[in-house]
Amino acid sequence: MKKYSYLYEIPILYLVLFGVNQFFFPERPAFLDISPHPYWLGIMMFGFRYGTLAGGISGLVAAALYLVINWFYGDRFRFEDASFYVQPAFFFLVGTAIGQGVNRYHQLISKLHSQVNQQKAGIRDLNQELATQQLINAELEKKIVTKMTTLATLYQGAQRMESINMDEIFPAILDFFSKTIGAEKAAIYIKTDEGFKVQYRYQWDHDNQWSTFYEFNQGIVGNAAFKQKIITIRDFIGPNPSAAGGKEGAPHITPAGECLVAGPIKKGEKGEIIAVFAVQGMPLLNINSATINLLSFLLNWAARAVGRACYFDELKAHEILDPEYNVYSYSYFQSRLKQEFIRSNTYYLPLSICLIKIPGIRDFKADKRRKVLAAVSQVIKESCRDIDVIASFPEPEIPFACLFSTLSEPQALEIKNKIIANFNKLKLDSLVSLKIGMGNFTPKVKNLATLIDQAKEELDHAA
Repeated sequence: MKKYSYLYEIPILYLVLFGVNQFFFPERPAFLDISPHPYWLGIMMFGFRYGTLAGGISGLVAAALYLVINWFYGDRFRFEDASFYVQPAFFFLVGTAIGQGVNRYHQLISKLHSQVNQQKAGIRDLNQELATQQLINAELEKKIVTKMTTLATLYQGAQRMESINMDEIFPAILDFFSKTIGAEKAAIYIKTDEGFKVQYRYQWDHDNQWSTFYEFNQGIVGNAAFKQKIITIRDFIGPNPSAAGGKEGAPHITPAGECLVAGPIKKGEKGEIIAVFAVQGMPLLNINSATINLLSFLLNWAARAVGRACYFDELKAHEILDPEYNVYSYSYFQSRLKQEFIRSNTYYLPLSICLIKIPGIRDFKADKRRKVLAAVSQVIKESCRDIDVIASFPEPEIPFACLFSTLSEPQALEIKNKIIANFNKLKLDSLVSLKIGMGNFTPKVKNLATLIDQAKEELDHAA
């Protein structure tokens, strides 16, 4: 019912205004010729608070009250002048326009909140995936170490599979799988429009005899993808029509160049099949239930790794997040800043930005620089509100920028001091320093570049 409370609030307000009119200005019916007209109070108040319908109703009531009071208490000759109707018409039109603008603003804010919540959900999923990877890694160290030549080889392989680069994932999977299950020769076949084509090889000779292409549902590789499970050479030799598609009881001999074991690699645990891992060389005695179970475990792991890498590729394509530091991209920052600047310029709402400078960070080695920037980004996120936009910035010594909407200058300054205080708690003074420059919107600011210049100028004068 609160949503429609304006239905009784509007009559009450205009009844109060009518009483004020009768008590203080009885000679001016409906506040005639008083500027600014008191009826604008109700029109703006209900339009800005409730939206289009309330603004329109408030404007309509104001217009009707203006005309009725002047008819009964004023000079009726005014009604013969067309200009007399301009002000009541404006009551309704402006009230409706204000409400429509507020509705659009609320819709935009809701859409942006939805996008932010989706990104937060995605980041939470990635954190859960990371916890799963760490759990799998610990389980591997306990139960699968004996399948590897050394513990160092296992660890290095696991680390490579945590990459978010698709060009690195499949070579890491091939190398790690081959060493873990003891394969002498192996390959990964990538799905194409025609079938599965070999793209990555492990220990293949130049004069290899292995097939480089399989049509869908052809051979062990094609059947592994079609049935979405691990297929071995045993399914193709002997009376087993289910795997090879022959008649009941008919022997199925593997052709020359066929692999020994193959299993599908999915895009995420429940995603589509995008590749097949196949083993061409391996002692037949090692193709047992323990090896198949181990390979199944590894394929599930690979599916998660591929799904995570694909997810980051999608984020990069949409240019919403910078996955390296879990902040928004510079392009998203520019888009939001433009939107908030237009809104502030239209409605005179507070708006501030800050640029975070780390002098000398460009001279750090890449690994050290990433660690420092990751720590600073975490400090900024913990210091700001959930609705603030924290993004990367394309200058070597200014790696981050923040956008504070609906914050006054003193409130933005509080967040700035909070960031500096939290950074000082890290005790990195001997390693790096941190400077923050602020830019604040005022009616004199006519373009976005002025805000950026303000922040940079403050950075130049910062101690």
